[in-house]
Amino acid sequence: MSSFRSVFVTVGTTQFEDLVDVILSDEILTLLQSCQCKFLRIQHGAGKKINAMKMERVENRFGIKLDCYDFKANILSDITWSDLVISHAGAGSCIEVLTHRKPLIVVVNDKLMHNHQTELAQQLFIDGHLLYCSPHTLTETLADLNKKVTSLKPYEPGHNNMMKFVNHLNTMMGFE
Repeated sequence: MSSFRSVFVTVGTTQFEDLVDVILSDEILTLLQSCQCKFLRIQHGAGKKINAMKMERVENRFGIKLDCYDFKANILSDITWSDLVISHAGAGSCIEVLTHRKPLIVVVNDKLMHNHQTELAQQLFIDGHLLYCSPHTLTETLADLNKKVTSLKPYEPGHNNMMKFVNHLNTMMGFE
């Protein structure tokens, strides 16, 4: 059974309050606690800051140390630090996490119109590299996480996979 002691959540450069809010819900924190999570780091982007009272509550009630920030020039150290990454569906974030062979749950922002991020997440899921969901279905995705993560295929960085990724993006954007 895998342990996900260190979990990193990233929303990128925009606001994705639904993701941050669901991560801090009792239901998700309980699931993270059952996965042996001891450290939770949230990059909340342009969204609202997480207050000290909420941070203290998470640590006292769930035994999970919470660390939060808005932006960093580079999140690679957070990716390599983590045992599990929960991310928005940005192409750069997905590829960076997968290249570093970290288990990845992509949460698509279902409020965006014509959301190409959903198509990207679906394709990487079909290829077996990640799990994906919406904020409303994150609970189901985290349930029995160990079993789901062991079925993921490593993403092999390199020219062939990058070209497959670029071709998929070109098709999505209508640049064939």
